Amino acid sequence: MDKDEAYLVGYTTGDGSLYSFEHQFSLEPWKTLKGYELCWGDKDKQQLEIIKGIIEEKLPNIKARIKTRKNSKGLVLKCTRKIAYQYVEKLLGQDITKEPKEVIASYISGFCDAEADVSRTTNTIVKNKRYYRKRIQITQKDKKLLEKIGNLMKDNFGIGSNMYKKWKQDAYVLVVACDQRVKLFKEYIHFRNPTKRSKLNGLFPNVQSSH
Repeated sequence: MDKDEAYLVGYTTGDGSLYSFEHQFSLEPWKTLKGYELCWGDKDKQQLEIIKGIIEEKLPNIKARIKTRKNSKGLVLKCTRKIAYQYVEKLLGQDITKEPKEVIASYISGFCDAEADVSRTTNTIVKNKRYYRKRIQITQKDKKLLEKIGNLMKDNFGIGSNMYKKWKQDAYVLVVACDQRVKLFKEYIHFRNPTKRSKLNGLFPNVQSSH
């Protein structure tokens, strides 16, 4: 698995879906065919362009299309080719924990482009002076998946995090907070999504990233 493939796996784990289904052949109704569909959803077209680029680079004969959802809420990238389905399915079945650190970093980056946001929140106010706290917040319904992401960050890059359950919601939040932890995330993992990448860079205007 290379870095682009790891990023694709991370993003698909967070915000993608794979479907296979059987249907009748319209010209010969007694025949049953199998259909395949890969879907990635996002409001940000630039994000879907990143995924589209990876798919079409790895599978040059495949064309994926970005469309507006039927309910007009965001965009969807779809691919209905069997070879693309099998390619992504095979990647998803690999153990990311056994990959080199730079590949693991790309996996986390893909997952965070799907599920994380970047912010600077007020930490405290002392003598009318406001102090801020940098944070990356990753939200996901699957608690074990978030624990896996937290462990990958800690074990490979020394990035600590804390997890809590969202109030009255069926979801969990993994938080990377404080300057040092967020700075390590920027240095070793970072985002590919242009908006999130710009936000994180803006928190550390004088710090260079290796990504």
